[in-house]
Amino acid sequence: MTLKHGEKVFTIGSCFARNVETELMKVGFDVPVRRVLHDLGLGSEVINNFGTPSIYNEMA
Repeated sequence: MTLKHGEKVFTIGSCFARNVETELMKVGFDVPVRRVLHDLGLGSEVINNFGTPSIYNEMA
């Protein structure tokens, strides 16, 4: 599977995921959660999940 320029991307995780988002945005991918956080005046760190149990909780 190949991502195409401009596609929406969803990530979940800790600061590593935030860094991936930043780099994807730099090359033209759409990261909708970043727009929402920006509009709310929040930094991306508020959505960090640091372990498998908390990520599982998000998905469940």
